[in-house]
Amino acid sequence: MGILRRFKDIMASNVNAVIHRDEKNPEKAIEKYLAQLRSDLGQVKAEAAALQAEYNRAERAFFDNQSEADKMKRYIAKAQENNDMSSVRIYENKLAAIETEGTRLNEKYASAKQDMDNLKAMNEKLSTDAATLEGKLSEIKAKISAAESVQSMNKIANKAGAADTNEMFNRMNEQADYMMDRANAMAELDVSQEQRELADLEELESKYDNDGPIDLF
Repeated sequence: MGILRRFKDIMASNVNAVIHRDEKNPEKAIEKYLAQLRSDLGQVKAEAAALQAEYNRAERAFFDNQSEADKMKRYIAKAQENNDMSSVRIYENKLAAIETEGTRLNEKYASAKQDMDNLKAMNEKLSTDAATLEGKLSEIKAKISAAESVQSMNKIANKAGAADTNEMFNRMNEQADYMMDRANAMAELDVSQEQRELADLEELESKYDNDGPIDLF
């Protein structure tokens, strides 16, 4: 099967080497390799499904052959007990044929089992490598997003006449402090004006109370 021919290459591949393959554009290199990993994983799963039926048949045929050989051995032993040498020779000939077929079936079963084991190993390797690369890709994308945000903020800062975002935020803080101080000062002025007006009114009322009512006519 196709993917099994690449077993040694796949198992020998180093995912860390892929991460550092293209320092200028690691995101692109990882995405490309991830696509290959996912394709290989799809082939592994497809071939495993196809091979499973063949493996089951090889296993069943091998153990059926073993059961048939054990049966012939019992027949031989029984014939020997009865001193039936003619039957012994017949059963021995059948046993020889069964054992010859058993050798072939055993090789086929062992080969199918090895293929299944190799596919399982490749599935685990590819899945682990894919998870590693997906994690690294997420990390790189997060860094790129953060860098783009910083660049965007720096552009805003430059338009505002600041050297960098820190200076821009400092100016914004200073502006906010100024606005707060101004608002507090205005509030204090309003209170002082109200207090003065109240004091003048109280003084006028006191004067009128002391001088008596004013004759307006």
